[in-house]
Amino acid sequence: SVTNIIIDEANRGRGYATKLYKELNKESVKSTGKTLQSIKEDERGVIELSNKGQALWESLVKKGLAIKFGEKRYRFK
Repeated sequence: SVTNIIIDEANRGRGYATKLYKELNKESVKSTGKTLQSIKEDERGVIELSNKGQALWESLVKKGLAIKFGEKRYRFK
């Protein structure tokens, strides 16, 4: 599993994260048969998704690539 992906400020807004997540999703489907999803709840029931991470997933939803299925929970279609 991947815990964090960080794109430096100079390269934000260029579509790199979207391309990266699309490729990660492809690999996830290929290797596990499951689509990529945002972080799951931990053992305490807490979801630690950063504001920037949440904004990325929201952009994937707006582009029609992902769906939101709970509080801070997303997955590719």
